[in-house]
Amino acid sequence: MAKKKPKLTPNQLEYQKQLKLLRRRIKAWERRGFLYDEPLPEMPKRVRKQDIQRLKDIQFRRFTPQQKQQYRQNYQIREELNRFPEDDIYDDGRPHTDQPVKTEAEMDAWLEETFDEIVSPSLLEREREGAKDVLRGLLEDAKRELGVKGMYEYFQEPNVVDQLNGAAEKYLNSYKRKNGTDSGDAPLSEFARVLNLGRPLTQEQNEELTMYGAVDFDYAGTDYD
Repeated sequence: MAKKKPKLTPNQLEYQKQLKLLRRRIKAWERRGFLYDEPLPEMPKRVRKQDIQRLKDIQFRRFTPQQKQQYRQNYQIREELNRFPEDDIYDDGRPHTDQPVKTEAEMDAWLEETFDEIVSPSLLEREREGAKDVLRGLLEDAKRELGVKGMYEYFQEPNVVDQLNGAAEKYLNSYKRKNGTDSGDAPLSEFARVLNLGRPLTQEQNEELTMYGAVDFDYAGTDYD
């Protein structure tokens, strides 16, 4: 008779969940051009809350600029090795640098995955009711106005996705259960400002955001017009 697998403790189950989420984050970072090649920790026999927190703390926003630069270089080195066989090298040792052009479908898929990462409540301790839908709606509004290619190109600019991630986390965690107050207005405005190409919202846009949680983004006269 086969032995039954030992029942996992709540902490062990949570550790496995957070390790799975970390692997998902690592894949998402790779899609953005960063190769996180640090060894993943193995689950200890006795899982403590500190062990779970260490997994939660492995977040892109917590990496130093030097770490991000290293992970970017790791990705580029791997891509060059995969992209250029030995017979596709110039005489001076330089590889051919023709980059494959992404299709609109590929760009749209990348955007959707990035949207999921930005609004994902799984990376947070608590989530404001309906806040995830508000953030997703703003992202979709911006994409509709910018177009897939424009949105993709904007998200390739330095710090754009990082700023959205930071504002989204603050907004989703803004509800203070102890005193019942909501401090989400500022991070939500910051989130919308980043989507507005870093420009302050107009009075009309601010009113729309306050009343409806939506913004009629206008990119006329910008590089993305």
